[in-house]
Amino acid sequence: MLCIVYVSSAKPEFSDADLMVLLEQSRSKNARLDITGVLLYKDGNVMQLLEGPDQAVGDLIKTIYADQRHHGIIQLLRKRVETREFPDWSMDFRNLGGANIQKVAEFLNENALEVKTAAPHQSPMLRLLSGFGFSG
Repeated sequence: MLCIVYVSSAKPEFSDADLMVLLEQSRSKNARLDITGVLLYKDGNVMQLLEGPDQAVGDLIKTIYADQRHHGIIQLLRKRVETREFPDWSMDFRNLGGANIQKVAEFLNENALEVKTAAPHQSPMLRLLSGFGFSG
């Protein structure tokens, strides 16, 4: 299985209605493709974790790169995983407040190397997301 984490900026910024449409479409498509994950959003900035079959996740990330609603995409993590961190979430979602987005910045600054080198039984992303009320 493949796990990809990326950040991007929405162009233009998503309204609440846009986000609900995006989530509905994503959840339906991800369920069909056996992809699970989580989406964090704050003031036009997106952080998303996708996991599932290699081909399906690879094809989806190509679609995201081609999507005109995203720009400045940075892939933070791409690794093979044996088990899913989020097996029950076709796409969970959090719209972050100001204090929460600081947690993401602190995590990225302090754990960038750890994200790339974490042992298979450790999950830096799960530790980050637990601060927002997620549990894998």
